[in-house]
Amino acid sequence: MKTVDFLGAFFDYFQSEKKRRKIKSKVLMGIEYKKTKTVTGAYGEFKFLEKYTSPALTYIYGDKIAIIIWSEEPTAFLIQSKQAAESYTNYFNFLWKIAKK
Repeated sequence: MKTVDFLGAFFDYFQSEKKRRKIKSKVLMGIEYKKTKTVTGAYGEFKFLEKYTSPALTYIYGDKIAIIIWSEEPTAFLIQSKQAAESYTNYFNFLWKIAKK
């Protein structure tokens, strides 16, 4: 996955810091990533969706939504809105219920 490639050694550092600080994450992704370093080298709980692929990553934390689009030239933007974060969280929870381990 492009995240691991882009972050390089920082990916491992970031994951070890998440574990050290006990920052838990829930991650949804396409089933084709199940055996990649993005999953096997990460600290978090993963579920997978079949027939799902997207160049975009979405992080929801507090009242913020960070969206990264992995294109030829990566683009990222941050939305700070309690209402938007709640809406994205509800959508995530819906998908989490139908995703598979």
